[in-house]
Amino acid sequence: MIVLIPAYEPGGTLTQLVRDLRASESEPHVVVVDDGSGNAYAGEFDAARRAGASVLSYPVNRGKGFALRTGIAHIVERFPGEVVVCADSDGQHRVDDILRVAHRAEEAEGAIILGGRRFIGDVPVRSRLGNAVSRLAFSAVAGVRVHDTQTGLRAYPPHL
Repeated sequence: MIVLIPAYEPGGTLTQLVRDLRASESEPHVVVVDDGSGNAYAGEFDAARRAGASVLSYPVNRGKGFALRTGIAHIVERFPGEVVVCADSDGQHRVDDILRVAHRAEEAEGAIILGGRRFIGDVPVRSRLGNAVSRLAFSAVAGVRVHDTQTGLRAYPPHL
């Protein structure tokens, strides 16, 4: 399994996430994509590299989707046939949840696995509404009910 982490101007959680992933029993390879964060964040990405991640960079912010596509293209070329787990760099996904999603993808024979969040407490109306609308649209198109379509924790099987 490969863990792909897109990062734009990461806080102090990125390096610890890489360390924790690499220290886990699964020892996944970690690919971090610097989405044009700039020189002010070079130290964060150097630290992630020293912690065991492969770091890809480009000079201008292109957005999370571009970062994911860049990382996936790299992984397909360098690690064909591997499950790819995407996780956010901000520390909102615990290592055990990342690994749980990865192992589920390895067992699921071709399914995309989503690590859904539970919206409790003070969640902005915009976030609740956006997720509700996308959840309904996804259900209508795919015929499958999904609790959280906006999660950054996803696992993709090799053929996708």
